[in-house]
Amino acid sequence: MNGGDLAGTGLGVVLAGVEADLVTVGVVQLGQDPADAGPVHPGVPLAQQAAAVEPLIAGFWQQGREQSRHANAVFWTRMADDGLLDPGIDLAWVIDTSSILAAAETYLLITRMTGWDLDAYQNWLVTTGMRLIAPPPSSVPPVPPAS
Repeated sequence: MNGGDLAGTGLGVVLAGVEADLVTVGVVQLGQDPADAGPVHPGVPLAQQAAAVEPLIAGFWQQGREQSRHANAVFWTRMADDGLLDPGIDLAWVIDTSSILAAAETYLLITRMTGWDLDAYQNWLVTTGMRLIAPPPSSVPPVPPAS
């Protein structure tokens, strides 16, 4: 495939938005109904494979990664600024980790390994995102041995 093959297909737009879409359905819209979010484009696995040999597609794929990371950075930074995260949280770690979790590559890997559909992935992503920011468990005293 060469760059001319992409003209008029919209594939570049899809690729650039793929990871941002995964972030939107999984993390940014934590309080919204998943039915309101669109499905992941079926061309994502093909695009991932094509990116390995087609520089133009690789560029779009990387642009999607960068947009996804930016969306995560904006979202979590605003959460922290609004006092909705524990003040001691490692914000850079949350941003990096959530960016990896919401990446198109992660979605593809999880669906291949587990057979999950998009709904299962979205549920996992929301649950995992919430656990990332949960306060650490308080110290629980050991249970005394039974006598």
